[in-house]
Amino acid sequence: PWGEHAPPLLREAAPDVSPFLEALVRRLLASQPEARFPDAAQVAAILGAGEASPWWQEEGVRTGLAHRTESTTPFLGREPDLALLDSVFVDVTAGRGRTLLLEGEAGIGKSRLVAEWLLRVQADTGDGPRSLVVRHEPDGDAFGVPPFAAALRDALRGPDRRARLERYLGARAGLVEAMERHLDGEELEGEGPTLSASARGTAYRTLLGSMARERPLIVVLEDLHFASEEAVSLHLHLARGLAREAVLLVATARPGTEGLWPEDLRRAPHARRHRLEGIEEGAAHALVRASLGTEGTLGTGFRDFVVHAEGNPFCLLEFAREYRERPPARGADVGIPPSVRELVEARLHALDANQRDLLSVAACAGDPFDPVLVCEAAEVPHIAGLRRLHELHRDRGLLH
Repeated sequence: PWGEHAPPLLREAAPDVSPFLEALVRRLLASQPEARFPDAAQVAAILGAGEASPWWQEEGVRTGLAHRTESTTPFLGREPDLALLDSVFVDVTAGRGRTLLLEGEAGIGKSRLVAEWLLRVQADTGDGPRSLVVRHEPDGDAFGVPPFAAALRDALRGPDRRARLERYLGARAGLVEAMERHLDGEELEGEGPTLSASARGTAYRTLLGSMARERPLIVVLEDLHFASEEAVSLHLHLARGLAREAVLLVATARPGTEGLWPEDLRRAPHARRHRLEGIEEGAAHALVRASLGTEGTLGTGFRDFVVHAEGNPFCLLEFAREYRERPPARGADVGIPPSVRELVEARLHALDANQRDLLSVAACAGDPFDPVLVCEAAEVPHIAGLRRLHELHRDRGLLH
């Protein structure tokens, strides 16, 4: 797999290390000589300039490390998911475009998984794949430059941007100028060429396809459930139109967003939908022990919680933090952190009234429960009730 012969991550030994220094050390330790720096003078120049160095300006954007969220917690229990990303990327390096939708509840580790995989896929290559990381925030598409345009602007920044756009889009002055205005958020200001919605999709597809012909391209669209309707349409347009280019589109989203995965993509051989489940119990115990700074066996209260947290790393770490900051009295259970309560409440709030009513009856019935009995107690016809329970399991991950 990709990164199999790469050196270990520096932050595994020094969790507070900066992305800049980590990338520099990884380049120095690359197993392929051509992937390392050519001489000590270049290394000295980079160290002297630090994060302002031209090398980091390009490398940080190319690898996505410049935007990495710092984390001092270990990354555990995701080997099968990393292997899936590896296998999909092998197809991309052979020139076959792939689209992957990673679904999972809040806190399950979708962004962390992709960030760690990007580190590994870049670890042992010099002129490796480009990566674009597009981050969607609640209502973030409503103001300023759209997230995808901002990521492209970062990737293309430099005095040669116009020349690169001309090379990628073809020497059509009107289209190139319109794309520049789009990337700079100037479409609504003054007069000048603009991109219609259909022209924007074609321009993005042409641009990304041309970039991928130089070297494979990885496009990560984080939290697509927050994206505007226009941004989702663009993602679907690219997923359909880049199947013959060396482009990997990886989108992350919460369950219950069926509009992100229409019927034609479900049937498409180049597209795949993957549900990210909780980490297995052994990894969950190790994560909590690492957060608590203990090598010993967890107490009964923590062992019970690890089971009920169902491998959600956010919940596990929040309970560990609660224990560190407000240790319970001897023999008492660990308190439920407000952040975990808010997460659960947000998931329940997203349900409609019928789903909440049925879930409330199921909770009263206990675990496990008889689904037919739950339907009868909720006074819901069997077929309709079983369908709702199936949706709660398939789309929301609330039943197991």
